[in-house]
Amino acid sequence: MPPGVALDLREAIDRVNEVIALQLENAQKALRGESVFGPEEIGKLRRPLQEMEPFVAEASKLRREHPELAAPLELYRSQLEELHRALDQIQVMLLARQASILAGRVHLEAVDHWIAALRQTR
Repeated sequence: MPPGVALDLREAIDRVNEVIALQLENAQKALRGESVFGPEEIGKLRRPLQEMEPFVAEASKLRREHPELAAPLELYRSQLEELHRALDQIQVMLLARQASILAGRVHLEAVDHWIAALRQTR
């Protein structure tokens, strides 16, 4: 691999790490109730993750041939693990919110039925 290629790889990995760091921060803010983490944010992750696929497939080789790539590849791996945990927590939070909304809907329907029954007795 020509010398400049390792630098290009490093820049590409660093760029992806920046995007993931930003989305990880957004996910953590959402978990604290400070922002929303929705489909748009998930979409912002798709391209950088796809961009990293060839690097991940060759990670062992890249680490051997270009030790300077070990740190950014490790950062990518660790951020991905954190992001995965955060997304799992967001999913649980959304499922809990969905259950709460469904329970509220059931309660509202019961109140509607009660009101309708009360109107029929007048």
